[in-house]
Amino acid sequence: MPTLDALVEEIEFDRNSQFRLWMTTMPSNAFPVTIVQNAVKVTAEPPKGTRNNMRGFYYTFDNK
Repeated sequence: MPTLDALVEEIEFDRNSQFRLWMTTMPSNAFPVTIVQNAVKVTAEPPKGTRNNMRGFYYTFDNK
């Protein structure tokens, strides 16, 4: 993990770059918390309620 932490710290920010680093993690004492703290967090939560959940499920189907 120290190697990963060092590599991420070396990445230079460039607003015009097409480079994106996507990482996922679960709580772990071995994963450097600084990486998570310096990252942009994205979450995907299911819709609340059965009706909205079913509506979201049906919208994934193609009408072909």
